[in-house]
Amino acid sequence: MNKCAEQRFADGLVCPHCGKKHIVKFGNARGKQRFRCKDCDRTFTPYTKTILADSKPIHRKL
Repeated sequence: MNKCAEQRFADGLVCPHCGKKHIVKFGNARGKQRFRCKDCDRTFTPYTKTILADSKPIHRKL
């Protein structure tokens, strides 16, 4: 995970929908790791419900 996600989940992964911690990895979507909450059955990425949720990756040319 990147620094933003590490900061958001410093206390461990928490479902942004229900707030529970029973989380498992659930594949990848557009290059981002997806997770699934075993309590509410909803999926999310580290960017769900953030300002970066629908943003495109920034590419820099060197």
